[in-house]
Amino acid sequence: MFKTMFGKPERNMEGQSRIEAAIDGFMTSFEQRKTDQQFLQEFLYIQNWQTQRLMIQYEHLFDNPDSAAAAKFMLHEVYSGDQLAEISEEIKKTARKAWKLAPADLMDAAANAMEANLLTVRIDEMIACVTLERGGMNRANGSELYISALKHAHIISARRQQLAQFSAIAGDIEGYLKKQSLYLGLKMTSGLARKAGVSNLHRFLMRACTVLRGTKHFERIVNEIYQTELTLLDELERGINPYQFMDTHYLERAQI
Repeated sequence: MFKTMFGKPERNMEGQSRIEAAIDGFMTSFEQRKTDQQFLQEFLYIQNWQTQRLMIQYEHLFDNPDSAAAAKFMLHEVYSGDQLAEISEEIKKTARKAWKLAPADLMDAAANAMEANLLTVRIDEMIACVTLERGGMNRANGSELYISALKHAHIISARRQQLAQFSAIAGDIEGYLKKQSLYLGLKMTSGLARKAGVSNLHRFLMRACTVLRGTKHFERIVNEIYQTELTLLDELERGINPYQFMDTHYLERAQI
């Protein structure tokens, strides 16, 4: 009867466990960074540098009305990790309550997303460790230092894994968040979410639904970024610096 009502409890329990483990890892890293101000500054500089690089690299997506909202949402609210820090405890709380009711595929997709975000943080931390040991990224030739960090300690292979994870979950997430039933359900349950203590998560999901429902070809956008990023990694492994434009970018900013 339990399986008839709730589908696949074993997979759902595993998904809930993976979600909690990923969020615990994310929050542990988040708290540890706050105890070392020098490392925290380098970590934030790395993230800002990468954000600027992505905004320049994919300027055409930000300029296109069909993709701008989704690109900005993924970059500023998902990739940076700031939003995840705010809603992580609410995700855990929701996962504990919803694992019996949610479709197994949705629990798997949510777990994959949390694990991919944790991997992103771990990669950024590894990069920051290397760049800090070598004088820090805050200088004109930052792209060379960044590349030397990527080539250190198998970070490139971790970056490839990260890209594969995000590409794999894009279609699943799009399919769920574009469902009319989910969107209407979220619109009707803001009061319940507030009473349950998960209003931040509720607002995040509402923004995600709104963005994706108004975005054409979300999976194609993600695939374009995925293929481009893989090509850039291939180039730097061949000794090419595909990020040199960032040195010019920061030099021009310094002269303003």
